[in-house]
Amino acid sequence: MPEIWAAVDIGKTHHHAMVINRDGERLRSRRVLNDESELLELIGDALAISTDVLWAVDLNHGAAALLIGLLLSHGQPMAGFAGLAPQPRDCGRVSGNLRRPRRYHRGLLRAMYLSAMASLPACPASKAYYRRKRNEGKGHKQALLALARRRLNVLWAMIRDGSCYHASPPVTAAA
Repeated sequence: MPEIWAAVDIGKTHHHAMVINRDGERLRSRRVLNDESELLELIGDALAISTDVLWAVDLNHGAAALLIGLLLSHGQPMAGFAGLAPQPRDCGRVSGNLRRPRRYHRGLLRAMYLSAMASLPACPASKAYYRRKRNEGKGHKQALLALARRRLNVLWAMIRDGSCYHASPPVTAAA
């Protein structure tokens, strides 16, 4: 779990940004212009508090394009951008109901889904993960989306660390 969360409510000319910690305490809250220098200052302010920041942006197109581009170019993780993370749909005493989000990057979701599907016959690690999810009782689509989420996490880590993918065998403990 990240140390701090930075949420941005996108507007046409201004955005409202709020930074909270794990306990839900508000650390920063301010209005910023949809301007590159203002947004870079916002990113810098959040990173000055902690380097472990997770960004939540309420839109993934239009007025949010500049902010999303800056976050991606600075290696900042964003929650829910690809639409691979389920959203809660809880009501009253009922909890644990998850649904697919309404706003997400459909092209990225499709690319990751097709990537996961194509990796099954070719990649033993992907096939093992998919089999494990199926053995846990998940259906084909659920297991494939779980694999797509995992592949997106690996891709994100590669971009963040500036490294290439190397398939390495799993490390087993000596008996």
